[in-house]
Amino acid sequence: MKIKQAKGITLIALVITIIVLLILAGVTISMLTGENGILKQATNAKNATDKSEFEEQVSLAVIAAKTNNTGSINTSDLETELNKISGAEITKSANNELPWTVKKGNYEVTITGEGNASNTEKDNDDVMENAKKAMPTGGTIDKNTNAKTGIVMIDSNQNEWVWIEVPATVFASATSSTDYDNIKADLIAYASDYRSSSYTDTWYNGCGLEQEEYITKYQIMLSSIYTNKGFYIGRYEAGIAGSDENTSLARYSRTEITSSSPKAVSKKDMIPYNWVYCSDAQQLANEMSTGNKTSSLLFGIQWDLACKFLEVKGNWDTTTNTTQYYIKENSTSWGNYNNSTFTINSAKAKKYNSSNKSYDGITGNKSSSNSILLTTGASEQNKKMNIYDFAGNEGEWTLEKATNTYYPGSVRGANNSDYGIYYPASFRSIYSQTDSTYQVGLRVSLY
Repeated sequence: MKIKQAKGITLIALVITIIVLLILAGVTISMLTGENGILKQATNAKNATDKSEFEEQVSLAVIAAKTNNTGSINTSDLETELNKISGAEITKSANNELPWTVKKGNYEVTITGEGNASNTEKDNDDVMENAKKAMPTGGTIDKNTNAKTGIVMIDSNQNEWVWIEVPATVFASATSSTDYDNIKADLIAYASDYRSSSYTDTWYNGCGLEQEEYITKYQIMLSSIYTNKGFYIGRYEAGIAGSDENTSLARYSRTEITSSSPKAVSKKDMIPYNWVYCSDAQQLANEMSTGNKTSSLLFGIQWDLACKFLEVKGNWDTTTNTTQYYIKENSTSWGNYNNSTFTINSAKAKKYNSSNKSYDGITGNKSSSNSILLTTGASEQNKKMNIYDFAGNEGEWTLEKATNTYYPGSVRGANNSDYGIYYPASFRSIYSQTDSTYQVGLRVSLY
């Protein structure tokens, strides 16, 4: 008798079939929802389209608002045109002056004073790339900072620096990184609101550099700014290395800076490095060079560019005042002045006690009509774009030269005994190159 065998599938074949189906399902799901999946790519494509459409709408609004083909913008017409964009939110500057920011959802476009509509997100990415390109060997970017709040770079010695952006559009006449005269002219034109005819970037005896050395550093600085579209300055006033733990390192009179002197650092909670001649300050600044970069006191144009950077990027309250007001007219609201009030935020903050020449701990609030020299980074109120104490606390030596024959040194900013309405952040004071006081310190640039 012939037995008829039943046709079917073995257990092993079934398992293999299930495995294959699971693999195919996984591949299909990955293709749909993975990092580069169809759904993700479709979403990205839609976002890119929406973003491009929004940027185009803003650009068309700007074109429509330009009058008589002269290139000037009628802000009333501009607002009318922008309001035609569904869901757009307009943020204006003081007195309706440009730049304006236009936002729709996650997309943001800035309309500059020249009438250019720029992609803020892309611009910030470009600034970050320039800052990274200009980092010294061994440096890293603080991942908690960005172009909107101030890019902080930490070098291999743990000193902290902030990137001062100089837009590429500044260089209207310069054609190369060695076109020094035109680079200088373009930078001066850009920062013209903070310049003074009584001060120049010119060498003088006693600044801490020989004439040829001064010229070389100045040209390196110009070339670096042109190439990298910016430069670094100390996040903090230069402090005495180790003084956050050992207050006996503080200086109470001028002593010569030698190789055995404590180093200058750009770190939080340090006692400011004061009681220094300009030449002392430059020697300390020079020794803060790191990696493949050059360091020095700030040249005059660098201080002016830092002022311009803070003006443009500082996110000021323009309800009653212009952005320049806070930098060149009254810096009380963001500096350590006699008439300023603010909270001491750092748990390790200290103040100078002139009665017994010591640095003592301090907490709470600093009141008005009260002059106190503080350690670096003591208050968050006195910070702009991640730069601490650019206004108030101490005046700071620069390499700028005053036209005064007897007092050629230039100290920028102001000290804690001054009033912010008379001595704003852009202020200049003349000093002898051999003046030293506890009210004058230094800040370092890196390029």
